[in-house]
Amino acid sequence: MERTAALVNEYNSLEQQLAPLQGCENQMDSVEIQISQTASGLRKQQDLLSKAQQDDQYLQKRIHRNENPRFLHYFVCNRAAKVERLKGELQFLVNAEQDLLNNITAESANLTNLQQQQQNAHEVVDRKHQLEVRSRFLFDQIVYAQPPTQA
Repeated sequence: MERTAALVNEYNSLEQQLAPLQGCENQMDSVEIQISQTASGLRKQQDLLSKAQQDDQYLQKRIHRNENPRFLHYFVCNRAAKVERLKGELQFLVNAEQDLLNNITAESANLTNLQQQQQNAHEVVDRKHQLEVRSRFLFDQIVYAQPPTQA
């Protein structure tokens, strides 16, 4: 009888420990969704940055070609104005690249934070599953400790 009472007390304490963990799986799912969305946005921004860097190189080549013309390129009308326009585009592109770099840095930090939250959520869910298994085991022990009923 004392053994049964101890098992019941342990079972009740496990149930009290399980009560606050009821929504942890939903929280884990929401964190995983946030991670996938953040990672997707980060990949898009990295793709935009690589495209901007390619455009940067191409604009620099165009500026160099127009500042230092060869052969018949000397005859291009308003070459100086074109060079100034290209330099303006290059400056705009450099600013856009810097903005993308800043966004990527912020998103990477956010992603690291979310991954830490995901790891913590997985630990909580694992702990919940362990407590549930222990709770079922105790319940079965309590049931088996009871004398059979008379028919």
